[in-house]
Amino acid sequence: RKIRRHDVDAAISHHGGYYEVARKMNLKSSFKRVRGYWNDKENLLREIRAFVSNTTNLDGATCPPYSELESAGRLDLKYGIEIHGGRKAITSLLLKEESGVDR
Repeated sequence: RKIRRHDVDAAISHHGGYYEVARKMNLKSSFKRVRGYWNDKENLLREIRAFVSNTTNLDGATCPPYSELESAGRLDLKYGIEIHGGRKAITSLLLKEESGVDR
């Protein structure tokens, strides 16, 4: 796209998108997640738990502050939190999960 090769972009889209074409060519894609990944709350909660356990001193039922996510370069995770209602909503989900209450 940057070099205005829209024909190549269209061909890649026709063959399943950048992620799929890279996979078929045994290339490591620069895309880490498939389209719609953050729409699934389970993916989001799993990523938050991993982030919290690996990089913070927070307990598992606390959503990390945006400033921490930004410092760690996890704008993708920040986006996932935002589309599911923000930090307060996600902390509520994490607390329910920790207490064993059905979501």
